[in-house]
Amino acid sequence: LALNYFDRVLAIISPAANLVDIAMACLFIAAKLNESPPPPIHNILIASGISTITPSEISSVLALEKAILRALKWDLVRHTDATYIARILRALPFPTDPALERKCHCILKLNLTHTSPPWTPTP
Repeated sequence: LALNYFDRVLAIISPAANLVDIAMACLFIAAKLNESPPPPIHNILIASGISTITPSEISSVLALEKAILRALKWDLVRHTDATYIARILRALPFPTDPALERKCHCILKLNLTHTSPPWTPTP
C-alpha cells in the first residue's frame, strides 16, 4: 500500500523533498490505515535508519504526509490481490488457515506472471 502511494505521488508531482522522506511519509500513511493502533512516527523514522530523530525531522515527515494526502485527494483505498483473497476466504463456508491464504497468494502471483497481455503491442 505504501508503495502504491509512493508511485502515485511521484506520478503526480515532481519531488522537491528527499525520496526517503516521501517514502517514510507514505509508509506512515499506510500504517495508519492498516495498523491498530498505528505505530508512532518515531518507529517509522527509526526503521528508516535515521540515528538521531530531531523535531525538524518529525515535522518534515508530517508536512509531507499532508502534502501527499492533498496530492492524492485523500483517495487512499486501493484494492489489491490480498484484499480479494481475504474477502473470498472469509466467504468460504469452512474455516481457513494462513497456509491456505499463502497458497492462494502464490497461485495468483504465478498466474499474473505467466499470462500474456490481451493486447498486441504496436511498434
